[in-house]
Amino acid sequence: MNMNPTHFLPMILASGLLFTSACNGSGSQLPDASQAPEGHPSGHFEIGKGPLSLELSAHGQRDDWSMAITDSRTGRRWVGGHTGDSYRDAYFVELREVDDSSLIVVLQHPRRDILFDCTITISEAATVTFDVVCRSPDEELDFFHFPPRMETELADGALLFADRSPGILLPQHVTHYENQILQTYGNVGALDLPWIGVLDRTDGDGLMIHFDTPENSGAFINSSDQGHVWPRVAWFPSMATFEYPRRASFIFTEGGGHVSMAKLYREMAKEKGKILPLAERAAERPWVEWLLGAPYIWGRSTEDFVHQLRTHGIRRGVIKGRSSTDQMTVMKELGYLTSEYDSYTDIQEGEPGPQTDNIEETALRLRDGSPMRGWQTHHGIQYYTRSHYFARSRAELYVPPILENHPFTARFIDVSAAIQPFEDWAPDRRFGARQDLDYRRDLFRYFTDELRLVLGAEHAKGWTMPLIDYSEGNMSSSFWWESERPGQLLPFLSTDEMSENYLEIGMNMEWRVPLWDLVFHDVVVSTWYWGDSNGYLYNVLPEYSDLKDALNILHGTPPMMWANHLGYGWDRNRDRFVETYRVTGRWHEVVGFDELLDHAYLSEDRLVQRTTFSSGATAHVNLDDSPRTVEIDGESWTLAPYGFHAAGNGISQWRIERDGIRETVVMADRYISLEKEQETSFGPFEGSGLIDLFEVTDGRWHLLTRGHWNINPAEVVDLDTSVPYALVRIDEGGGLVEELTRISPGASFSLPAADSVQLYALLPEIDEHTPLLFPQGGRLAPDQTISISASPDATVRYTLDGSEITADSPVYTEPIRPTESVTLRARAFDGATPISKPVTGSFTPSRVLFRSDIRNTNDDPLRVSLDVTGARTIRILIDDADDGLDFDSAAIGEARFITPNGDAVPLKNLEVIRYSESDSRDHSIDADDITIGGRAMESAVRTHAFADFIFALDRRFETFEAWLGIPDDTEGMGSIRFAIQAEY
Repeated sequence: MNMNPTHFLPMILASGLLFTSACNGSGSQLPDASQAPEGHPSGHFEIGKGPLSLELSAHGQRDDWSMAITDSRTGRRWVGGHTGDSYRDAYFVELREVDDSSLIVVLQHPRRDILFDCTITISEAATVTFDVVCRSPDEELDFFHFPPRMETELADGALLFADRSPGILLPQHVTHYENQILQTYGNVGALDLPWIGVLDRTDGDGLMIHFDTPENSGAFINSSDQGHVWPRVAWFPSMATFEYPRRASFIFTEGGGHVSMAKLYREMAKEKGKILPLAERAAERPWVEWLLGAPYIWGRSTEDFVHQLRTHGIRRGVIKGRSSTDQMTVMKELGYLTSEYDSYTDIQEGEPGPQTDNIEETALRLRDGSPMRGWQTHHGIQYYTRSHYFARSRAELYVPPILENHPFTARFIDVSAAIQPFEDWAPDRRFGARQDLDYRRDLFRYFTDELRLVLGAEHAKGWTMPLIDYSEGNMSSSFWWESERPGQLLPFLSTDEMSENYLEIGMNMEWRVPLWDLVFHDVVVSTWYWGDSNGYLYNVLPEYSDLKDALNILHGTPPMMWANHLGYGWDRNRDRFVETYRVTGRWHEVVGFDELLDHAYLSEDRLVQRTTFSSGATAHVNLDDSPRTVEIDGESWTLAPYGFHAAGNGISQWRIERDGIRETVVMADRYISLEKEQETSFGPFEGSGLIDLFEVTDGRWHLLTRGHWNINPAEVVDLDTSVPYALVRIDEGGGLVEELTRISPGASFSLPAADSVQLYALLPEIDEHTPLLFPQGGRLAPDQTISISASPDATVRYTLDGSEITADSPVYTEPIRPTESVTLRARAFDGATPISKPVTGSFTPSRVLFRSDIRNTNDDPLRVSLDVTGARTIRILIDDADDGLDFDSAAIGEARFITPNGDAVPLKNLEVIRYSESDSRDHSIDADDITIGGRAMESAVRTHAFADFIFALDRRFETFEAWLGIPDDTEGMGSIRFAIQAEY
């Protein structure tokens, strides 16, 4: 995942796939017209069909020829020919007419005496196809360019393509891409879709250049005499030759602009079987439906965290990371997708696995026989590139044993979808780009067709459809990769560290278009790159988080968030984390599997935009940092800076300004939210600040509030006002903390005023006598007590051993502090008569045995010796110190437990009953060759922060001894805090 894509650019050159800067290569003999054989080409041919006519003329010299195509619908005449570029422009040898709608042209490579036959055909569908065949398919060549660059008069010309981005409509006067080749399906500086468009933004007319044989192709961008950039077709060799025929098509469009071209390609993709809607896949693999409304969350993967998400209204999610079987089972039961990072491309030396292998045997080989180097970390760790010939076999070896103990519902594969097609020159498996992509497709099919998992990948390309279900990166704009920090997962400390091209081109809202989603919105769920997530820039550009939320609404896509320091952080900026979900999650639930039908500009500067979805839902979004007014269904709305109005299919939400005050509202199924820092009355709410009211499960509703509010339940759709409720304060995981009041059926109530966000729950069918336990059960934090509430006129009696409660049982008078695990039962009495049903909760108390300060690499190891007498379990928590990279390594060395008779039992011999960690790949209960602060450890537990391990002790031991620290091989990186708790 920590990949800087620019590291792959030298590989492209080394493998013979791309030659963008070899214009003056030594030893090249550039023929000119004087070297031509007798019979210089001459002639003029005209063919036509449907609205198109084509004229092709040769004027007696091989470098003097021209082509013109006229579209009778628009009156445009597109003109191309030899531009004087003796390095790229093909020479004409012969022209031959076949019939009224086709020609055959014989061409010569500009630097070699190698000939190509090109058949040019016009169809009724306003399309000209060019079929190119090399007469010497076994002879080595670097590249070949044909058909030529075509130009026309455009009032407001722009290029349209997806360059590792959702799409860009680049004005022709912007020359950033000049003299670059955008490789089809390449990594960066690429075409994610196998086409590029030229269109007039004034009337929407244009030309789409489509690569029908896309694997060894690209668009070369260069300028005309007027300084405007235009694309032309570039063909690359396959295994150093032109071994197979190539085809490109010119498709001319009449109006409709970028939407017309996107939908034109969608129809072509549908004919090739690439449009398999997610809704249909969900019928075969039901977990796919769980993608709806699910933010992608990296950096925490515990059951406790998922309960916290639910408490805050985030009822879906793709949770990245491994935890114990029981935790993952709970997440699955709650409807959250659990996923884990794999890479079958980047490898280091080691046992066959997702990122290790025998490099000598499995590394992809360059033509000179050397293994291809992959990305290199900023610490200098070098990865190699595994041949995709081995990708599926490594997945088959690695994944099934994991699934036996860890009920993952999804899998995330890095690199394979995003990286350019490779060639492997290894003698025993020699293959080119086409076969390379087939091997990758086979890898993807293994996860979906055989393992039946939901499949995610890094930055999908057109060739991956419809094999993957969700893609991380397609929402991110161009040029995020120009800084090493996103690819290496380094937080930005200032805007000076950011790419100017990312800020000025990639995040230029006038040029950005949802091209990818106009084609594939209902086929793959896309979101941001993990180093460009909704909150990744929050500490340096907080307004970009607002902008990205608005773009998620415009595209109808879910957000990407980090629960640690790499984004908002769940513990640091939780309110902002929840806000991103609040305005994007419920919206995605209702439009996430829709086709995106239309995208339109509603203002001259293109900063107010609208999208329309197949369900009838529409989103109006303001991408400006100032308020903008827009007419929606005959009503005037003032959208706040980065504000929105989105409605349809059971949801209505907006962020607007009324009298200069921002107002945010979300109304969806069993969910209503209002934020306004002014006294207001809306629906069931009266007050000011922030309030969310949503159903969690089985009639239980949660309230997330700030400010002061009065609530009228009768105005809440789906809230059962015929039963009594208890209003209680809850903790971050939904546990009961204290009772505030009991609410009679249908009665209004008020919440305490607060300057910070507070959490409450409405518990249904709680009459005046029913006791409530605070908390309801589970693990008790150190020093946490149990309290019981009931009506003041009732007597509450209880037992701690789970036995029946009688009139002789103890009377509850003060909070209970158990010293060991108990099962508490409580019941309300009137004298000796029970007046309520009994309530029960099981509790396990815990104590903090040790908490460290921040430990850094090369610090001396900490020696701990802790009393664990009577402990049922021991819990070890390892926390990142929030000041560096995620995935900091930690080690617990020579850990052992001492029995009362003096026997020592190593930690590695104990049962691990619960664990989770941010990156499971480096986890080892029995690690060798670890030193901490120069001290060698005979054995060690090694893991990453964040980590949470619980080991079973069963009251067998008296003492726990260990060394704690950071392994020396982290080479200076790392900052860790340790905490150790015991449960009794």
